[in-house]
Amino acid sequence: MRQKPASVKIGRTTRTCPCHACAFFTSKEEEYRVMLPFMAEGFEAGDKLVHIIDGDHRNERLTRLNQAGIDVVTAEQSGQLELLPWEQAHG
Repeated sequence: MRQKPASVKIGRTTRTCPCHACAFFTSKEEEYRVMLPFMAEGFEAGDKLVHIIDGDHRNERLTRLNQAGIDVVTAEQSGQLELLPWEQAHG
């Protein structure tokens, strides 16, 4: 995990961390264009990624994260990546 506050870029905004992101998009392509660099940067810094998604989209999300350079199998096994279906997100 981060030892000191850092800055990350999300979309056109630079934020000081630690931070969370919640955003709304008009398309999946827009979502991935904005969020994948943010997620990859946080992952590289050792941050945990928690995604609350439609369970039917799990494989697509894993593929996109893998394309962004995240070893999703290792990340899930280590607990650094969690993909939660909506139904289990608040349980």
